[in-house]
Amino acid sequence: MKRAKVNIDYHVTFKNHHYSVPHTYAHQAVEIRASERMVEIFPLGRKAPTDRIACHVRCDHQPGYSTQASHMPDNHRWKLEWSPDRFTGWARKTGPHTEAFIQKLLATRQHPEQSYRACLGVLNLAKKHHPKTMEAACQLALEHDLISYRAVKNLLTTKKDMLESGENVDSQTHEHIRGQNYYI
Repeated sequence: MKRAKVNIDYHVTFKNHHYSVPHTYAHQAVEIRASERMVEIFPLGRKAPTDRIACHVRCDHQPGYSTQASHMPDNHRWKLEWSPDRFTGWARKTGPHTEAFIQKLLATRQHPEQSYRACLGVLNLAKKHHPKTMEAACQLALEHDLISYRAVKNLLTTKKDMLESGENVDSQTHEHIRGQNYYI
């Protein structure tokens, strides 16, 4: 048994795989019971098997999503509050490369809701970094088709000085780098 909190995308994580629950349980605490073949999810504190809110075949493909269409919200307030347009609108405030990155990130999943966590992560990074630095990191991630929260975070961590100064991150030169002409 494991306790977890349902995220805004109405999924809980067990062994690095995300399982859906009815969207009405977003932000609530749940208990996850797993066997070799099944993953069952119960509202926290309830022990009766009839109180089960979700059941999935266990999937050990990590990371991944197991989403039941019946768990997804119909057009109601939650759906309007968190939408791809809202995420791209937030990203647009940082700049065009950040907006393009978020759009591409949303397109990487069959259901855009599955990328909401990653989008929130990227947008939180945008709050912590200068817009110019964030734009450079998103541009570099797009150029190299590195479309994930982790990629942008790593770029901001490992290449921060170069991103801030506007240096070309790809073509560093110094006495120990031979360059492409060496091999011709």
